[in-house]
Amino acid sequence: MIVGGGAKKMDLALDPSFGQPSSYEAHFIPTISGDYTYHIFGKVQDKDVDESFTSSPEGFDSVDSPDDLEFPDKVPTNAQLQSSITALESKSSGGSDDTARALGIIGTIAGVIGVAAGGVALASRRS
Repeated sequence: MIVGGGAKKMDLALDPSFGQPSSYEAHFIPTISGDYTYHIFGKVQDKDVDESFTSSPEGFDSVDSPDDLEFPDKVPTNAQLQSSITALESKSSGGSDDTARALGIIGTIAGVIGVAAGGVALASRRS
């Protein structure tokens, strides 16, 4: 799995699909929208396999932002949350109850984002 301008990579294990012989799947939750490339390589029996598939209009869809699906409130992105945490940390000079409370709220929001991303991934997998 390859994504982003910085070409971040993630190795995924292929697992047999339940009830579908000769079919395999790998699972991940995309955290940014954009184009993704799947690079599959290795051996199948005695044959070498080395194939890449990149999202495109002729192939599979790019990962869309979940903004259009979020209701009633838009959930902040991970980058926005990190920016808020950094700002809170720089204001804090040894920590306060307000800082701890704010970080707790940000942590809760990050958890909600994770659940929402999982829901989007499951919904897109079924369609």
